[in-house]
Amino acid sequence: MKKIISSFFMFYFLCINVHAQSFENFVNTTEGVEFGVRDIVIFRTKSALDRFDLQGFKSVDYEIDIACSVSNLSFLNKLEYVKGLSIYGKSVISLQGVNNIRKIGKGGLYISEVNISDLDGFQNLEIIEGSLDIKHCLNLKSLNGLQKLNRCGQLSVKYCPSLISLRGLESLKYVYSIEFDGCESLSTISSLCGLNAIGCVIEILN
Repeated sequence: MKKIISSFFMFYFLCINVHAQSFENFVNTTEGVEFGVRDIVIFRTKSALDRFDLQGFKSVDYEIDIACSVSNLSFLNKLEYVKGLSIYGKSVISLQGVNNIRKIGKGGLYISEVNISDLDGFQNLEIIEGSLDIKHCLNLKSLNGLQKLNRCGQLSVKYCPSLISLRGLESLKYVYSIEFDGCESLSTISSLCGLNAIGCVIEILN
């Protein structure tokens, strides 16, 4: 019996190790993608992102930084977990493609200068261990799309002048701090009604 259990765990860890090595091998052998500082992987070309899609990775224990011009995130459609994700650029007009992501690790989710009106696409995202950081999204009107988000390290929304409401955050219960700055159209935070406010600091600046 002990031998069977031992063999099972050996096989399990071998599978994990092979999966981790396969992603690292993908980065090392694909033009247009490279390792940055810490655990950041930078995608610099659309062709590299297309190759990532073909690999079918479901879990990536690195922070993905999309540093090339794309209109949507369809190349991430198989991903269920990622350590961190950075999306920026006015060319992004849709977040469709991240529909299967359920958890983002301590690297957090960073969205900047994206041409979207809401966060539709993240409808299955439940946990962000790091920060949710949204900046300079001039057309963002609500956070609709985050209906399943239950836990987040920090929430920061800055310089989103069209943001009217926090619709989409009704399920958010646990967050350490919340900050809004430069969101002059924001008139209500009633969508935070389910928040467990113990230990949570909310700061609104305009």
